[in-house]
Amino acid sequence: MAVYRLQDMQPGMILISDVRDRSGRLLLAKGKDVNARHLNIFKMWGVTEADVEVPKLSADDGDDDVSVNQDQNKRLKQAEILFRFADPSSPLVKELFRQFVQRPEKVESY
Repeated sequence: MAVYRLQDMQPGMILISDVRDRSGRLLLAKGKDVNARHLNIFKMWGVTEADVEVPKLSADDGDDDVSVNQDQNKRLKQAEILFRFADPSSPLVKELFRQFVQRPEKVESY
């Protein structure tokens, strides 16, 4: 479970659950890859967030953001453990989960 706000979503993320508009009409089924066109459609129909799987990158992708994504994947696994008994349909829980996954690691300085 990783709930992302629409503005934080990126092409390539995979939906964990269906995305529906406010009236319940299906916009994109779970298991589909999200692309830029989908993000525009979600915005037009008032979708504010979606449950997505964070794409996993390997070190040989040559991407400078690999360490960021690996950190985020680590935080996602930690969050899944911490939030395992919380109600995933609660807007508050969704936002807390998102904040936990996306915040940077705490840096201790003395």
